[in-house]
Amino acid sequence: MPGRRLGSRGKELVANLIEFFQQERDNGGPFIPVTSVRKRVAAALKINISTVTSVSQALKKNEPFVSKQRPHKKPITNIEEFNKCAIRNHITVNILWQKLKEEELFEGCAKSLHTVLNNIGFK
Repeated sequence: MPGRRLGSRGKELVANLIEFFQQERDNGGPFIPVTSVRKRVAAALKINISTVTSVSQALKKNEPFVSKQRPHKKPITNIEEFNKCAIRNHITVNILWQKLKEEELFEGCAKSLHTVLNNIGFK
């Protein structure tokens, strides 16, 4: 069976397992009785036992393991020309220049700011 790439959470769980088994090796035996499987898994992975229980129940029922997808709002990019013009009118070099001057981020004049904006790719 080919290996799967692990994300950062998967790598963290593997590291927890390695640490747990090394501690048991150094201890000369298990910390938790081998008959307490769910407790051992929770302790080894450093996760809540209720998580282990829910995964165990899903495993018994042969349920597939799927992550919950969070709903994302669709980006709003298709707007009317009137609204585009209104937005454009709110973003002017003079307004930006005043704001940058207030925050002491730019010391040049408005024309210089216009040139800088053009140089960094704004149209």
